[in-house]
Amino acid sequence: MLCDPWFTPGAFLGSWFQWPPVDPEVPRGILETKWDAIYITHLHPDHFDRVFLSKCIRAHPTTPIVVAKYAHPWLRSAVARLAGGSHKVVELDSFEVIAIGDIGLRVVVTDVCDPRICGVSIPCVPQGWRRGIDSVGIFTADGKTFCNANDGLMVAYIPRLAKAIGSVDLLMGHYGGAGPFPQCFPDVEDKAAAGQSLVESACSKLAAAADALDAQLLMPFAGQYILGGHLSGLNDTRAVVSLDRAVDILRPKTRAEVFSVEPLGHIDLNSGEKSCDYVEPDRSVLSEYLDSISGAVFPYDRSADIDETELEENLVRAARGITLRMQAIETNHDCSFIIGDGTRAVTVNFEGDLHSVLLGEDATTSNVTWIKMPTNLLWHLTRRKAGYKGFTSAHWNQAEVGSHFVWKRSGEYDGGAHALLNFFGA
Repeated sequence: MLCDPWFTPGAFLGSWFQWPPVDPEVPRGILETKWDAIYITHLHPDHFDRVFLSKCIRAHPTTPIVVAKYAHPWLRSAVARLAGGSHKVVELDSFEVIAIGDIGLRVVVTDVCDPRICGVSIPCVPQGWRRGIDSVGIFTADGKTFCNANDGLMVAYIPRLAKAIGSVDLLMGHYGGAGPFPQCFPDVEDKAAAGQSLVESACSKLAAAADALDAQLLMPFAGQYILGGHLSGLNDTRAVVSLDRAVDILRPKTRAEVFSVEPLGHIDLNSGEKSCDYVEPDRSVLSEYLDSISGAVFPYDRSADIDETELEENLVRAARGITLRMQAIETNHDCSFIIGDGTRAVTVNFEGDLHSVLLGEDATTSNVTWIKMPTNLLWHLTRRKAGYKGFTSAHWNQAEVGSHFVWKRSGEYDGGAHALLNFFGA
């Protein structure tokens, strides 16, 4: 089975590139291989690579594509459009078992939002809009079980799901910080310490997941990427460590045997035989690669002329999408969000059960978060067509994960309130 092939550079609105650099022969080899199935865990573009998946479909039009059944049909619909029909998409309910060749597969839909917004993972809350967009895959073959927990936030939910999943021989999971902190926060003075703290936290969660599943083996993966274009200068301050460093951090935290494999590597779960450990490329490879991607142009940089009046109207409308989800938060945290490009802005205030959306910088609380972005990006994010409810690349989360915003905070921070920003423009 092929899981989440990502070979197209420029994920998350153009900024994410693969690291280490991908040998062009690798995707060619992937396309020439006859896979029994392709499993796509979720919508994020470093997992659901539309361009490469389209190539896979053209190369092997009868290969089924497996997705989890979510409250929203966005992933299924998007894959079906690429595949030329939903008959090629296999949609699985949580814990439903399917045989793919001689491999058994179960998936579990899990929540990616703060629990105060999303409820619990099992059973899923009845309100469909509260459910997450990610999934965990559990594979069985030859008497062995291995679990692909993919993204970092999913790893945190594994202990909650452990009893339902059962013990595993191998757990694979994310180990770093794939977000804007600390590199997009100019006021964070010691970014190295902040990044290290985030990595330690992520590794502790992965180790706890391994122990909860009584995993014999733990393979950290899907934790490395690099920023290109005009964001290249942020790379040294990200909460990202090399795979070999992650192995060292994880080993004292878990009962499982922690290991890595080189790109295109393998491990035999029966014999224990595996290929060589991962070794981080030297700085000269990194420097040459950064030179090659630092000139990348992001999609929103190609935007057409901006209508100032329309932009202000769109700003207010987009901000109201945040307030529409206010009832989902079980918190009394008063806070304000100021969103803009440095010239124009909109402010969203939450005070108890009351809220307001005001054009300009007009915070009415002492807990304030400023989010600044390029004008073209602001225009891009606010232009969702009226009534459109599907997934779009012009989404707040895509820009946030892609490090396209500059952040500043004062007062107290509340994660539940912050999560509402994902509904900007919705």
